[in-house]
Amino acid sequence: MFASLRLLEPSQIERDNIDYIDSDMFKLVTNTIEKHFVTDETLRVLDVGGGSGYFADKLLHRFAKSQVTVLDPALSVLKQNRPNPRKHLLHKTFQSLDTFPEQDLIHFNWTLQHLVSNSYEESCELQLDSLRRAYRLLRPGGVVAIFENCYEGQPVSNLPGQIIYEFTASKTLAPLAKMLGANTAGVGVGFHSEMAWRQMLTLAGFPRIVSSDCYYYGEMPRWMKFALRLKQQKVTFIVAQKPLTC
Repeated sequence: MFASLRLLEPSQIERDNIDYIDSDMFKLVTNTIEKHFVTDETLRVLDVGGGSGYFADKLLHRFAKSQVTVLDPALSVLKQNRPNPRKHLLHKTFQSLDTFPEQDLIHFNWTLQHLVSNSYEESCELQLDSLRRAYRLLRPGGVVAIFENCYEGQPVSNLPGQIIYEFTASKTLAPLAKMLGANTAGVGVGFHSEMAWRQMLTLAGFPRIVSSDCYYYGEMPRWMKFALRLKQQKVTFIVAQKPLTC
């Protein structure tokens, strides 16, 4: 039995429904697609947690033969999608997606961090299960592409993510977490270091993994960085390919 999924409240989802992918970051995606696929053939893409479809619309405009499924458990944001005959909306969680046509590309845009459960350990299990599910849903040679906020710690690289989860998941500390700007207060968020994500992808079955840093961010008080054992924050793009023969 897999860990249960904690979902954000509608108000939390609406506040986070923003297109964060700028032209440089989208270029990373298009370069990945052009490297791995013949772009004048049908390209099947599953956008997990795709919300209002900003990213899907960019893909549909850029690749004329793409077919994009936007999957999201929040009906309120799915309803904001612009109609397109090559765009398909799916109102459900990724964890409930047991059968689905094989995909060329499965994309997680700051989605994996929101796959959290009732403990840090269960949240890691849920994230790993999701990556294994993505592996199964990809065709041979298919690719999973991920944008994530990576929290790099010192002396333990993945410690900040665990501390942040415990703080944001607490119902008792939710008012304080909200005051400090945590949109996930009372639910939790599952950040990791870049190395931890790469290790999780390896455990999920992906033998080929590449990553690139998009930018560093985060001006926070020194006391907060110390409390989180945080060295740096960055947005990272991670690509993992399923073997052509498996």
